[in-house]
Amino acid sequence: MAKKTDEPEIDASKAQRTREQDRAALRRKVEMFYDLQRMRIQAAGRTYKRPDGTEIQLHEIDVAILERRSKELEAAERHALKDVNDHLGTMPFFVNVLSDKVRYRGIGPTMAGVILSNFDIHREDTPSKMWAYCGLRPMPALRCKACNDIVEEKDGEFAHVARRAFKKNPNDLDPKPARSKCNAILNRAALYESGKAQKPVKGEKLPYNARLRSKLCGVLGPVMLKLNSPWRKHYDEYKHRKMTAGWGTSDAHRHSAAIRYMIKMLLLDIWTEWRKAENLPVRESYHIEKQGGHGGTKTLPAPVVPTDEHSDEIEAELALL
Repeated sequence: MAKKTDEPEIDASKAQRTREQDRAALRRKVEMFYDLQRMRIQAAGRTYKRPDGTEIQLHEIDVAILERRSKELEAAERHALKDVNDHLGTMPFFVNVLSDKVRYRGIGPTMAGVILSNFDIHREDTPSKMWAYCGLRPMPALRCKACNDIVEEKDGEFAHVARRAFKKNPNDLDPKPARSKCNAILNRAALYESGKAQKPVKGEKLPYNARLRSKLCGVLGPVMLKLNSPWRKHYDEYKHRKMTAGWGTSDAHRHSAAIRYMIKMLLLDIWTEWRKAENLPVRESYHIEKQGGHGGTKTLPAPVVPTDEHSDEIEAELALL
């Protein structure tokens, strides 16, 4: 049997990277961690019971072999996490600001790596550019004053946009879009300028980073709610306003919108602090500078975070904090 040789220790703090090399290296280290994490979660499931309680018919020797490989992946995952932590330790903004466990409760080392490696604070000179890159920028839209639904203009005529109908049974065929029940006469006077969320358009390339949006809204958002992060107040305020106004097709619809709003406010704060740390010009966001922002905090019961395709990632992220 060949004798094992220890890998030489590499001191990442001595690396003299350019700004682009810094971001690229951190991004790849974070991606490698998530790749190993995903493989470890999948590998561990090879020996678990089925969801219905059915035992997996394996010989105990084979179970031991699979468990050994799973533990090896777990060790590789720990090494990858150490690489991420070591790299973050060389970044002054993380060390001095983003590592604050009170102010930024819910942001662990890997999520901090996601944020710091995907956004370029020198290029994104406004918060809206940061929002746009992760698919959270509101898109211009016209809405009906009577029902607040989105209205589109085609050949000089206005019409309500058909809403997507929700399936009552997951096994049912996709229903046709529901027509608007609003009978208002649509003209320019009956409409107002508003916004709508960025969504994929069939046949068009996504104008944002879908994986980044998934990490921020699908993983970080629920983690911050579960930990009762200080940023949850934005979730509570926004959801309360929408509930009071009767907005949304369901509580899950308002929940998703409130998650997006909370993440936008978090990114706004990070953008401001990051720009200050880099001695870059900073200005108030539009909703504060022009509209005065939203005041008053109403505390709601702890939100129930739905179980979805991100549940394993959420639990894994919580385990890092």
